[in-house]
Amino acid sequence: MQNDFKLKTHEGVVTFTPQKLESFRDAYEQCVGSDELVFEFEGHHYLKGYAKHMISYLEGLWVKDDNPKGGIS
Repeated sequence: MQNDFKLKTHEGVVTFTPQKLESFRDAYEQCVGSDELVFEFEGHHYLKGYAKHMISYLEGLWVKDDNPKGGIS
């Protein structure tokens, strides 16, 4: 069973799966190459510096079999 991780925003909740995180990382990497400080992903705006930490944190939540660390399989 795959668990999704949710992030509350002013507009609602953003859910990340390993596949969605990969797309988020791609959007972040496009922003890194520019002078922009903010980028948009699926209608939400993210600060480039904060996104870097989000990616690092979220990548650490999944192990190779896509189960969260410490989660129930």
